[in-house]
Amino acid sequence: MTRIIGDVHGRFPEYRTLIEGVQESIQLGDFGIGFEPSPMEISLTHQFIRGNHDNPDMCRKDPHYIKDGTVRDSKSGMVMFIGGAHSIDKDSRIEGQSWWRDEELNTAEFYRMQTTYLNTKPGIMFTHDCPGEVAKQLFGTSQFGDYNSITSQAFNSYFEMFKPKLWIFGHHHIFKNEVILGTRFICLPELAYMDVNL
Repeated sequence: MTRIIGDVHGRFPEYRTLIEGVQESIQLGDFGIGFEPSPMEISLTHQFIRGNHDNPDMCRKDPHYIKDGTVRDSKSGMVMFIGGAHSIDKDSRIEGQSWWRDEELNTAEFYRMQTTYLNTKPGIMFTHDCPGEVAKQLFGTSQFGDYNSITSQAFNSYFEMFKPKLWIFGHHHIFKNEVILGTRFICLPELAYMDVNL
């Protein structure tokens, strides 16, 4: 079993409690890399994707980081990982310290990953955000969502082209577990978790 963990936002003592006794885990972004010292001494079987509250450069240097666009084979089929999201609060943050221009992938990067997505047809998506049209259905007007961001729109395109069985994400801080057009979407709030048989 793999423990899937929602946003952490630098609350590393609580995060450590969640992974205690767990062989492997995947954290869904907004880990807090760049805001707080990261828990580097944890096992490499505990990994994370980046969120919009993570310093992208520091993430790329961290051995626990799962690179955007990574695809893995599992007992449950192909799994794809894409981090990043748009910050609606960027005006209240400081560029290079608490906000980064490359907090989400650009259109060209999403286009390149789209080829991988279509070629592998992952059964499971682990992302920080979700398709914008799905977010509208799940959350209505969310304080965390920008349904027209590059990420939201790219995921809309992905979802139109191929629908995975399961899509697990964070970012919105509200628990949801709903099936939309045959795909089960699960949003894990901050420090929430679920165990998945990968």
